[in-house]
Amino acid sequence: MPDNTINSILEDDTGYLWLSTNNGISRFDPEKKSFKNSSLYNGIQSFEFSQGAGLKTSKGEILFGGVNGFNAFNPANLAENKNVPPVVIINFKLFNKSVTPAEKNSSLKQDITQTKEITLSYKQSIITFEFAALGFTASEKNQYAFKLEGFDKIWDTGYHRMATYTNLDAGEYTFKVKASNNDGVWNEKATSIKIIITPPFWLTWWFKIMALLIVVGGTVVIITRRINNIEAQKIILQQQVQEQTIKLVQSTREERKARYEAEEANKDLAQKNTELEQFAYIASHDLQEPLRTTSSFVELIQKQYKGQLDERADKYFNYIQEASDRMKSLIKNLLDYSRIGNKKELEQVDCNLILENVLADLHVAIQDADAHISHESLPVIMGYHNEIKQLFQNLLINAIKFRKKDTCPEVIISVKKLKNNWEFIFKDNGIGIEEEHREKIFIIFQRLHNRTEYEGSGIGLSYCKKIVELHGGKIWVESGPGKGSAFHFTIRVNEQDKSKIYEKVMDDILI
Repeated sequence: MPDNTINSILEDDTGYLWLSTNNGISRFDPEKKSFKNSSLYNGIQSFEFSQGAGLKTSKGEILFGGVNGFNAFNPANLAENKNVPPVVIINFKLFNKSVTPAEKNSSLKQDITQTKEITLSYKQSIITFEFAALGFTASEKNQYAFKLEGFDKIWDTGYHRMATYTNLDAGEYTFKVKASNNDGVWNEKATSIKIIITPPFWLTWWFKIMALLIVVGGTVVIITRRINNIEAQKIILQQQVQEQTIKLVQSTREERKARYEAEEANKDLAQKNTELEQFAYIASHDLQEPLRTTSSFVELIQKQYKGQLDERADKYFNYIQEASDRMKSLIKNLLDYSRIGNKKELEQVDCNLILENVLADLHVAIQDADAHISHESLPVIMGYHNEIKQLFQNLLINAIKFRKKDTCPEVIISVKKLKNNWEFIFKDNGIGIEEEHREKIFIIFQRLHNRTEYEGSGIGLSYCKKIVELHGGKIWVESGPGKGSAFHFTIRVNEQDKSKIYEKVMDDILI
């Protein structure tokens, strides 16, 4: 309907209902339940009619009165406009300014009415099309439908004769528009024009391939240098082993001296192997990021340009992807140490439950060593559940492992509240640690005893140090040879912990 206000309703001889409104006259078909706005535009007294001013004469004429008089018409004599109007694009604008072929560096090579294709830069971000239907009977009632294929999902319809688009992505689009006459007869043959938006240079395929080649080349250089360094270290170690072996052969006349030199050589070799392992770890960590970048770019290009390049290019990208996957598998184990606490959020951790779980896991070891473990009530803290459990477990395992011969291990776990920290103490009656080694034991791969005496990899206490530092604390040991060891570490108290402490104190008062 042209308007929601109905002033009068009359039925003609054919059963149609005619309605006068505040915006013209409309006809309603009761069978089809559809409206058609009348083509009575020429000579109409006004589009606004008066309430109740309607009359049907004996001759079938319809009269409607309005603010400037009345209109009379016979519905049987009204002819429908069946002319199908063509539609043309009459103007093209960039940044709301009309474009003509005569301008310097114009996007149009000929008049817009003759143009079938326009190429634009990604910087030309606001474009507008104006169009018109060549139907001149009550042209203000001509309707339009348009859409930009590649951007719009549906047709936009209405009486407006202008379409504006902003910030289109690089690519190809087709603008289509069609129109109807004043009686709603549509021309289904749309007028169209092709739009090409060129991308910035950093989104072009050649730039992406060049960037990938630079990344791959840089990665290859880094990997080659790392491998060469490792190979050089291996050669040095082999030479040193050979030199030590020659010395041992030459020293066979003095057995005691030969054994001593062999032991010293083995210690030196073990130390250098440890240094090589640490070097390999650092190298693998440094290689992870460029390797991930290479793999990501390869996956991106394979996904975006698969099938668009020749078969050799696709094969080369597959080779690069396979090589990246193999390298990932080679360095995976070397990075476990660096992942403590990653991809987790702080949570409430009940240290009493943690300790119960650890004691259950170590039940067999505790029973075999006839160990006695006692503890006081432990707090609830904000931390990382698995890391706290690993911290408790490593300290208990060390206390059981480094025990005195013919002595049952005893471990006492206590905690005290400082100003901003909880201080935990794991005290044992083991073999103890010399003063000069108290800092050394927290360095990764450091060992104070031969593996024949005590098993281990030299990683446990370095894990403990990293876990404590992850929680904003520090760890140290108080010990002496034969006097046992007391491992102290702190865990930072935050607002959640303070709230928990307050609740516990209030509960104790109420009890």
